[in-house]
Amino acid sequence: MPRDSKSKVGETRFQMVKERHALLWEKAKADGKVDERMIPLVEFIFSKPEYFTTTTCSGRILLLNLDSKELKKPDSFFAKWHEIPEFEEVWDSLGKKSSQDLWFKQESFVMVIGTTSLENAKKIMAICRNNGVKKAGIMACEEGRFLVEIMGSHYLSFLAKQDSKVIIEREFFEKQFETAVKKLKMNWQMLDKLEKALKKEL
Repeated sequence: MPRDSKSKVGETRFQMVKERHALLWEKAKADGKVDERMIPLVEFIFSKPEYFTTTTCSGRILLLNLDSKELKKPDSFFAKWHEIPEFEEVWDSLGKKSSQDLWFKQESFVMVIGTTSLENAKKIMAICRNNGVKKAGIMACEEGRFLVEIMGSHYLSFLAKQDSKVIIEREFFEKQFETAVKKLKMNWQMLDKLEKALKKEL
């Protein structure tokens, strides 16, 4: 296929993919299913002709209902908080009836940015690297569709409940919860720095 034809195919593919994800984003936003902290950055990226996003989360605290293989499924989310919850709320949630093991997790921000070219993908990688975000990589690479996955590095995870029994002491959990809150705040600081850099350089 001639180079110009390949380029046109790539442009068409990119526009179709971007439009699909833009519609999904608008629907999720209308349904109140988006992470509000991410809205300004996602809106900015969609406003740029050569960029879009597929997955976004600013970071969160979770209780995950997992089986022995620790696989995350749609029904795995026993409880989740995108803002900092009260300790008692999380502790009480841990004590509620659950059918599988419960893991306490603090997860960092994650974002997948799609773009039109390898050069643009490399530019995103450079912005991440220059602003202290170490976990960034190109996860898809084809004509008209290059995806860069970006993740924060602040993370905490441990098994908190097994066979319907809480296996940790309250005092231990309270200390771990304090650490999770500290890490989540550090995660947001890194995300804010990255957002400013992306808005300045894209």
